[in-house]
Amino acid sequence: MTFALDGKFLTSDYDEDADVLYLWVEEPCAAITYETSQGHLVQLDPHTREFVGVTIVDFKSRWEGTEITIEVPVVEERVLELV
Repeated sequence: MTFALDGKFLTSDYDEDADVLYLWVEEPCAAITYETSQGHLVQLDPHTREFVGVTIVDFKSRWEGTEITIEVPVVEERVLELV
């Protein structure tokens, strides 16, 4: 699976046993984590508040094959594309 956000490709790791998808921009780093109303865990850079990653629980059972809209707290709403 390949994912993009604002034209940037994201690195991903999928835990099939737990049905959890982990996505991040560049290298994983220290972050502040917020839970969205959809249950996603969004990670923001603690200094810039820029999006650096997201954890999507129940990925296949809830989201596979659909576009996922992620509410990024403090910043703005973003759309995650499966490409």
